[in-house]
Amino acid sequence: MLKNWIVKHQQKKNIFGHIKYLENKKAKSHAGSRIVVLRDNKKTLSEAKEKRAEFRRENGLRGGGIKNECSSFILTIPTDITQLDDRQWKTLSNNVIRDLHADINKKIIKHNEKFKNNKKQSQIKEISLEDFAKHCHVVLHDEDAKNSHIHLLVSNIINNDFIKPMTQKGASYCIKNTFNSSMKKLVNEDHMDYVPGKTVFDDSPVPFSKKKPVDERYKNHAFASRMKAYVKDAYSSLNDWISSVFNNETLKIKEFAEETSYYLNELDGNKKTDIDAVLDIALTVEKANDLPDLLKISNKVKSYKPKAKRPKRRRKTPKTKLN
Repeated sequence: MLKNWIVKHQQKKNIFGHIKYLENKKAKSHAGSRIVVLRDNKKTLSEAKEKRAEFRRENGLRGGGIKNECSSFILTIPTDITQLDDRQWKTLSNNVIRDLHADINKKIIKHNEKFKNNKKQSQIKEISLEDFAKHCHVVLHDEDAKNSHIHLLVSNIINNDFIKPMTQKGASYCIKNTFNSSMKKLVNEDHMDYVPGKTVFDDSPVPFSKKKPVDERYKNHAFASRMKAYVKDAYSSLNDWISSVFNNETLKIKEFAEETSYYLNELDGNKKTDIDAVLDIALTVEKANDLPDLLKISNKVKSYKPKAKRPKRRRKTPKTKLN
């Protein structure tokens, strides 16, 4: 029995780089994946943060900085149940978007009522279903050997407002409920009746506290393979970025800078030697071409810290002894 079908909720800082990765059929981690874009709104999601910044600038509003641009929901089904076809995945994603929209609007109304007379808390505009759907991007990964899943990306910024309920656990709970009911309707698969095909622990007569997961070696191997794929993709994007710099192609420079920084950030401190090697090359090119911050790689990598200049020490002159 499963409490719910599997839904993973994450926050993403760089929408453009993440979407680029999800739709990259040549990425090593996507070997054996059939990638289908079920709802294409990458442009709307990528522009939402810039439009909000421009709106606040024009209206003289200070602050309002946003760390995470979008919420990512990964909806996964096991390999040993009835699989969904593309049309059914599309129907399921539409159901999720519809119910999530209704849930978010309820929370917006509740927020507005709570802070009705509070000048420090601004009122949030209710969102129409059409506007909400325009801020959703859905990618299907139909897998050969792994669990098939969809990536639902929803912008945290809609109509220049930051939608806080999108980042909270309630959004995941709403999606899980819709996922459960949709699977029952579409393919008659009930999460309450599902029994996993293999156990996490082995059957040897060893005390429970000392047992080790049978998948430990596989998980370590999968993690190492994923890190290796990120490094390879980072070097590939870096080469494209350098070529764009030398050809003075501004749009491509920005695109490949975001893509390279995305792969480096996904390494999350692992493969530090490779991260440092990529950053060293990037810093050299940035300095030689005097690139603005928008086109740089180094300032988008969270693990990079500029070296602080040490103050020069004054050499002490030896005191002369008096005769």
